[in-house]
Order: sequence, then structure tokens, then C-alpha cells
Amino acid sequence: MKQTQAVWRQLHHTRNLSDRYIANALAPVNELIERFIYRLHHESDDMFRVSHGTNFDKINRIKDHEIIKQADKLPSYYRRSGNKLKAIDELDDKYKKLITKGYPDISENGLGPLENGFKTFHDLAATELPAGTKLARVIDPKSADNSTCWMRIEEFEKLTSRAEWREKYAVLTEWNGNGEYVTYTVPEGKTLKVWEGKAASQDIDKTDYYIPGGAVQIFLDPRQLERSYVSGRKPTNWGYGEINYQDDGITYLGVPDLTQNIGNWYK
Repeated sequence: MKQTQAVWRQLHHTRNLSDRYIANALAPVNELIERFIYRLHHESDDMFRVSHGTNFDKINRIKDHEIIKQADKLPSYYRRSGNKLKAIDELDDKYKKLITKGYPDISENGLGPLENGFKTFHDLAATELPAGTKLARVIDPKSADNSTCWMRIEEFEKLTSRAEWREKYAVLTEWNGNGEYVTYTVPEGKTLKVWEGKAASQDIDKTDYYIPGGAVQIFLDPRQLERSYVSGRKPTNWGYGEINYQDDGITYLGVPDLTQNIGNWYK
């Protein structure tokens, strides 16, 4: 009996030591888990100060002159001096002839978003994109997946920020709030006729500021795109809207459910 009790005490002692050593060994792991839970909790609170997937329906694209009037610090892409890239004043007859050969009608007679598309260019060339060419389009939750303004995927991948995109492509905030992008791949066995050239500088109404432009943009007829070759929406990771600016109390924080935005299609 005494021998049995001694064995039991030894086993009990060994178990206690094991519990202690295992707890000590697992302590760093437990701490990491606790820190992760804490961070996840607080970041999710910050991320969803606007209602998930709903307030983005209420986004109002801010006019640039309102930002200039109200912002504490102006974005770097607003300029008052420097070399402006003048927009094409009038579409030359040689381009109008190309329109009759299947290139998008960017003249004053163009339909919908195509109308006067030439005025967004500093220079212009007709380009027939071969099969496999991949394009990218920066969008916001209100944008159509397949509208007119695109760029080659290689140019998109060079961009590092919202400010760089706006500056190089002369994108007014009232046109596009950014935050997401889609890609399009020209289908096998087909080509796509587009206009390609440097983006002209864009003057900002009611101010003496402008956005420079100068990057090579692509302007296409969205009705010529095949829906199955447009990707789902992905985050640019540049955020939504503009930094330090509120419009009607909406701060553009949070992440909408991108799957709910797929299918915003111009016809």
C-alpha cells in the first residue's frame, strides 16, 4: 500500500511538472494568439466605422474645387505652375476616317461616355490590340466595370498610390473615387481597336489649379468588351476617396463587399 501511494505521489508530481513546463513552452504561442485577437478586434472596429457594403452606395464623388476650398492640406497632384499638356482641340479628319473603320467614336457625335473622348488626350494614335493583351481599369463602387478609360496592365502595376494615379492620368475626383480595379484580357482569336496616347492635363473648375496628366491611357468602346473576360473587382489598396476629407459625414473608411459590385455593366 505504501509503495502504491509513493508511486502515485511520484506520478502526481511528474504530472504537475509536465503541466508547468508545457504551459511555459506554450506561453509565447498563447501570447501571440492573444495579441492577434486583440489586433483583429480593434482593426475590425476601425475598418467598419461605416456599414459594411452599404454606405458605399451613398458615396458622393467630391468635386476637386471643393477639396481645394476645404482641405487642410492639398493633395500633391494639384498644380498651379509647370508644363500643362494641352488637350486636343478638334478631332482631325484622319481620325474620323478611322472611326468608320471600327475604332471607337470619340468625336462630338459619340454615344454616351464616348462623346468627345478625344478631349482627354494630349496626343492620339489608333491601336489594334492583339489577343492576350491585358488592360486594367481603376474604379470606385459606383463605376461601371466596362467603361471607356483603361491602361495597359504593365502601366497599372507601376503605380504605387492614389496620388500617382490621379497625377499621371489627370483623373478628377468627381470622375472616379478609386479604391478598386478590374482587368480585361483580349480574347484568343480576336483583336480590340482602341485609342492610345498621353492623357491631357485637366483644369479644375472655379480654380487656377490643374492635374498634370502625361501617362499613356487607353480609350475604348465598352460595348466591344466581352463580359466573361473582365475580372472580378479587386482592391487597389490605395483606400477609397481622398485622405482627410469628409463629404456629408462619410469618411470612405471600410471595405465594401467586392463580390456585390461585380456586374455593374455599361450597355
